[in-house]
Amino acid sequence: MSKNIDLAKNWLINSGIQNLEGEHKGAFNSWFDINTKKYPYAYSEITGYGITTLLFMYQLNKENVFLERAKMAADWIMNKATHKSGGILTRYFYEETEFMGSFENEEIFLFDCGMVLNGMVSLYDTTKDKKYLIFCKRLADFILNKQKPDGGFYAVYNGKNNSLIDNGEKWSTQSGALHNKLAIGLLKLHQITKEEKYKESAINACENNKKFFKNDGRVVNFSKTGNSLFHPHCYAIEGLYAAGNYLNNKEYLELAKKATKYLFTIQKENGGIPQMFKDGKLVEFERSDILGQTLRAGILFSIEKIKLEKLKNRLFEFQNLEGEQKGGFKYGFDDSGKKYDHLNSWCTMFALQAMILLENKVNFDGFLIV
Repeated sequence: MSKNIDLAKNWLINSGIQNLEGEHKGAFNSWFDINTKKYPYAYSEITGYGITTLLFMYQLNKENVFLERAKMAADWIMNKATHKSGGILTRYFYEETEFMGSFENEEIFLFDCGMVLNGMVSLYDTTKDKKYLIFCKRLADFILNKQKPDGGFYAVYNGKNNSLIDNGEKWSTQSGALHNKLAIGLLKLHQITKEEKYKESAINACENNKKFFKNDGRVVNFSKTGNSLFHPHCYAIEGLYAAGNYLNNKEYLELAKKATKYLFTIQKENGGIPQMFKDGKLVEFERSDILGQTLRAGILFSIEKIKLEKLKNRLFEFQNLEGEQKGGFKYGFDDSGKKYDHLNSWCTMFALQAMILLENKVNFDGFLIV
């Protein structure tokens, strides 16, 4: 596994998935398309994950390249991806598009803001550079301003017409348990500033989102249909894990553990995890982001070793082991079975952290969950 880890680390640092020059220097791109040889867009959410990933690795071995790259990513976030409202713009496409979430459309996803907050507040904690703390407090206040009275977050803020969306068709445009993961950055900011509003916001979100957890552990993230995609299912787990540790809240930890164990009850013979529960049945096509997230959650909640080993081996089958782009993890399939031949930034980050946690007994409180 050490070889797989080294290849993934090298891909994140040296492949070009993070821009090292030009107008968008520092940004992490969404993926490298094997067929077109292009990176479609710079992705703010994933640049937030990138900062967290780099700091996680810096914490392990103190190699300065990881810290310098994290600072470079932060510069792009602050100088290029921050909207005048204080929120974070989503995707900068290198070719013209009308895709939702493009910079020019000024659609700001609250989830993305939370992922950037977690990276940036961890960067402040590492460097003690006040500019990062000032940025984080402004971003956190933007997030708190988009929280509803019941504790849920609006999913999307439109900066052009000052409107809020929380009932879209897609899981990412709905208020839901995925927003548990916003608690990580908010609680980290509370740990640093001791300002109670950040802690209260995190608790209110986690309390509200308990209603999305089914008795068997499945997390509903399509509120109109009752369906579940296991990618945001894992986001719900990750947020409760970090919040439960920080707040010493056993209920949060038990909910997260139950949701993790559910995923291993549906583990396939090949070691993989289906990507969805849809219309009463499982969608068997696999995605490597879900595999990496599930492996990480399984490690954190001490799932049986044989199940973790099978999942790890299946995850390895998605890693590219040849050519200049070796080390990155392929995305996998959509819910209709269409295969995507791209080497994906966040899939690689999730897989890398899971592999490191599996190989090393790391004291992990959850604040650096990618």
